[in-house]
Amino acid sequence: MDLQLMTQYKQCLDRAKLWSLKSITVEGNLEGNIDDLLAYYALPYLYANLGLKEEAYRMINYLLHSFSTQDGGLRRKLSDSTHQPLAEQLPKIMSWIAIAAHAIGRFDVSYTYSKYLRRYYDPDQGAFTTIAPYGSIDAVLDLFSSTMLGWFALYTGDMKKAQRAGNFLQRCISLQSTKDQIFYLRLEQDGRIITSFPSEQSRFYMVTAQNTDHNVHYLSTPVIFLAKLYQATHEESYLRTAQSYFETAYQYHPSIEPNMVWGAAILANITKEARYIHKAKKGAEQIVSTQDEAGHWPSQDRTMYHYNTAIKAIALSEVLMELSTT
Repeated sequence: MDLQLMTQYKQCLDRAKLWSLKSITVEGNLEGNIDDLLAYYALPYLYANLGLKEEAYRMINYLLHSFSTQDGGLRRKLSDSTHQPLAEQLPKIMSWIAIAAHAIGRFDVSYTYSKYLRRYYDPDQGAFTTIAPYGSIDAVLDLFSSTMLGWFALYTGDMKKAQRAGNFLQRCISLQSTKDQIFYLRLEQDGRIITSFPSEQSRFYMVTAQNTDHNVHYLSTPVIFLAKLYQATHEESYLRTAQSYFETAYQYHPSIEPNMVWGAAILANITKEARYIHKAKKGAEQIVSTQDEAGHWPSQDRTMYHYNTAIKAIALSEVLMELSTT
């Protein structure tokens, strides 16, 4: 990567950092009475990436104090008495926070969360469930939970669970007979793809080529995990599967999506192929060009400015690292 491009990315990240730091209080919460965990959970990872360990530490403390439930899970809002409203997203959110905690040395948090999240592991299928822990009648095997919890397992050195999750993602993509138009995300506990579900829950069960703005990250995030798993194991099948997920996600949504940009950057670093370098740089350029003058990335919901800014700044910081040697 040339110096001019690196400088452009760094300046963009500096603006995002300054905007975000102005919003965090000494207690670790966000100004403006924001009480939605969805606005917070990606920020500790961003702070860890940018070397802001003290801010990450402070926010993690706030999240633990304010959003934890009695059983060790998390609730979405301060007014929620249980973690049930987060049933669909709990493994994802806890994984993001746990990885950030591990990165800054908060092993008390990362290993406590690891113990809690083990309940979602299906030892027979080598995958992770969502909605409810393994063994529950409501539990279903989930591609995205397996991605995030497999990634967390990789991060903490649990290679058995990480590789089994990677193998599950390989199985998921091999079972897709309608991949050109529909990608199903969940399996029954006996390994059968779930193709029938309530219409109002469809965004959790499938990604379609016609409407991917809100959930294409279900296909792009596996690229990141599988590519990192390849780097750890040198198992070529994980790299090939990462590339397959990338091509499917890009076919569905050939535009900016932070995790797709991040995934392209990792593949570019591994393969040195021009197509991935081009897509990573093009995506990073779009991220930079859509940043507000204040330093954030707008969202239709103002309370989600922080989340939107976090995921885009994370992607840009990862592109900067991955492409530094290309």
